[in-house]
Formats: sequence, C-alpha cells, structure tokens
Amino acid sequence: MTGLKKEDILGKRATEVLPGLREGNFDRVGFYGRLTRSGREEEFVQYADADRKEDRAP
Repeated sequence: MTGLKKEDILGKRATEVLPGLREGNFDRVGFYGRLTRSGREEEFVQYADADRKEDRAP
C-alpha cells in the first residue's frame, strides 16, 4: 500500500514513517481508530500529499 520496506517501518509509529500523515483536512489516524473500535464498514477516497497517492479504503 505504501511501497515502504517492512524493515524500514517495523517498530515505528505511522506518523514517523509518513511525516505528513496528520496534515491536511482528513484525520486518517482518527478515522482508522474509530473504524477499529466500531467494527463498522466505511469507505473513503482521499488524495494524500504525504505519499503522493490516492488512498481508497473499503
């Protein structure tokens, strides 16, 4: 999904691996946290400057 090697990200926070993760108008960390706690299905599409890719999550 990110194109990063596992040895470069293991043991690190997502915000360390993708420094721009909390920037912008979409709280990805909060979204996934709420999704995990609720167990509901949600979908979003977001262009993220942090990794220069479109994110799509079913």
